[in-house]
Amino acid sequence: MTDKITGSIEKIKTSPKNAKWRGFVVNGQMYSTLKDYDNFNVGDNVVIEWEQSGQFTNLLHMYAVHGDVKVEGVDQVHLVEEKPKVSRSTTMYTSYAKDIFLILGNDEEDSKDTMDRAIALVKQAKEAFE
Repeated sequence: MTDKITGSIEKIKTSPKNAKWRGFVVNGQMYSTLKDYDNFNVGDNVVIEWEQSGQFTNLLHMYAVHGDVKVEGVDQVHLVEEKPKVSRSTTMYTSYAKDIFLILGNDEEDSKDTMDRAIALVKQAKEAFE
């Protein structure tokens, strides 16, 4: 039997032994999955479809929450829409650019130019290794 809940992601757990496993804590309950939900963050409002399997509460689907709509089985939720997936490489390059930005200095007057320079350096490095 599947059920639905709505709430805000309180914590995201990962496993060093299984890189695909994710645990999302919503309303104090852990929901486990092997699906790729890397684009969700702590604080995101979500609707979760789940089922109980022995001692585990398995996450079947998770959707971001926007707007005002009622979903069957959930008292007050919002328009349900899946977040677009962000590739791991995009996330990785964004992280590299942020790190370089911090190293170059975060002068508020030149922050856009500094970030543009950091992004250019990451692109240059990526092209050098292709």
